[in-house]
Amino acid sequence: AEFSALKTEINKARAIIELSADGTITHTNDNLCALLGYSASELIGQHHRKLLSAEDAAKPEYQGFWKDLAAGKSCVGSFKLTSQSGKETWVQGYYAPVLDKHSKLRKAVAYLTDITQDKQQSFSLQEDGKAVNQSFGVMECDAQGKILDCNELLVAPLGYTREEVIGKNVSFLLKTHSAQSAEYKALWEKLARGESGKQEVCRVA
Repeated sequence: AEFSALKTEINKARAIIELSADGTITHTNDNLCALLGYSASELIGQHHRKLLSAEDAAKPEYQGFWKDLAAGKSCVGSFKLTSQSGKETWVQGYYAPVLDKHSKLRKAVAYLTDITQDKQQSFSLQEDGKAVNQSFGVMECDAQGKILDCNELLVAPLGYTREEVIGKNVSFLLKTHSAQSAEYKALWEKLARGESGKQEVCRVA
């Protein structure tokens, strides 16, 4: 009874799909159908690749996915599917292989959760970061002020290369009186509290 109740709860919470050893869809639950915009009758009997774009279905990674399942290995992570309308849909979870008594793949069952919104936000942040990196001088420092990374837009106007800057303390880009000032100390105190701050930098000859 407890197992039956647990199975019911999982069915409510996850998008579930069952596949035969050759990839044919044999079962889907309501969550999976609602997520991808299909009815169960439109999916059952179709190959799993129907849920992927033609490009993704042709990739070596997809062939590797099936080789892993055939070898009895679960596939865990995030997976990109394609809805009936062609919308890119991201899910996270795992495909679990079920083997027969001869250790051959009998079927695979996937338990998936929709993470499309999180993925889109992540992609948006990556694009924002790329745009910032192309438009502004950017520097990354550790808590002690050691320069971990920077872009060319930062160092080129100062007459340095990235290699000359990375690994040094950011204070070497400041005039001596600035690096020892109360304002500079206050800047690092603000950063330590998670607050933003600003400081002018220049090449010191």
